[in-house]
Amino acid sequence: MVKDESMRISYEELWSYCYKILVSAGTSDSEAHIVSDVLLWTEFIERGTNGLSSRLPLLAERVNNKLIKSPSEPVFEIKTETISILNGDNGFGQVNGTIAMKKAIQVAKDHGVGLVFVNHSNHYGAGAYYCKLAIEENLIGFTTSNAYPKVAPFGGSKPVLGTNPLSLGCPTGKEYPLLIDMATSAFAQSTVREFQKANKLLPDDVALDVNGRPTNNPLDVNEGCLLPSGGAKGFSLGIMVELFSGILSGAGFSFGVGSIWKDQTRGSNTGHFFLALNPASIMSFNLYLQRMQSLIEKIEGVPTYSKTSSVRIPGKIRYDKLKENMENGICINSSAKSKLNSISIKFKVKPPWQL
Repeated sequence: MVKDESMRISYEELWSYCYKILVSAGTSDSEAHIVSDVLLWTEFIERGTNGLSSRLPLLAERVNNKLIKSPSEPVFEIKTETISILNGDNGFGQVNGTIAMKKAIQVAKDHGVGLVFVNHSNHYGAGAYYCKLAIEENLIGFTTSNAYPKVAPFGGSKPVLGTNPLSLGCPTGKEYPLLIDMATSAFAQSTVREFQKANKLLPDDVALDVNGRPTNNPLDVNEGCLLPSGGAKGFSLGIMVELFSGILSGAGFSFGVGSIWKDQTRGSNTGHFFLALNPASIMSFNLYLQRMQSLIEKIEGVPTYSKTSSVRIPGKIRYDKLKENMENGICINSSAKSKLNSISIKFKVKPPWQL
């Protein structure tokens, strides 16, 4: 086995490994392609909390235990010429998310805007990926997803909403797009797990313990809960996500959404929302790009308040990482290798660092 953590592994090698694990676990060929695309893109922009080692073991186990259906048979219900609802048939969130955003993109090209609501789905990973699909078609993409309740309402002491992420992406005419991807909680649940593994304390105003008291111990979040980001503002955004992803989609909402970590008896009935908007339906695409570039230049031209601070457009760092890692490969640390080695043994697929 190669022990050198400076060893870089190519996209192609890791994609093949991910695909083989998923197929061995019971995923259909076409769906394994889609899930591998989502996980590897997320890994290569260095969003490890939604990447390979964090999500592949969980997804492989759940599909192997029939908690995720593959192949699934998602069905569209066309509501209007611009609005559809997708019944995800308890399939992979990554599959439903890709199908839904591609539908929204197709409709936006024909009618200027496309909206797709999704029910009976599962955790779909990093919402930024689906916005990326819209960006590649010169469209603006927006998506939200609800999740198992882990966030207290502003002023409350018990959870009622999930971390409820939202993502927005749009082309800029530069080498990198504008790409916003954020939980509406103070911390994403996956970030808390990273703090637990690293034995690090949480900052203040992030979490409550099981008794509703403020805590800095990340282990307390297991039975406790998270706080909304920015107090009432973050909680308001979380409600907005629940409206689009849960209420309007027909999916589960609040405790109607199952936990992909704790619930080993059923699919999660997670809900998503996808919007694609064609800026060329509003103004010429070149004018749109000129205006976006002007805004970005104004933002990036703002003086920093200290020698160590910097002004960055959301998405630039991720695309810089993507470019570097696609050219040179990516390093997989020992902790990630350990988790992946376990499923490699179970599903009889050799990881690239052992070849």
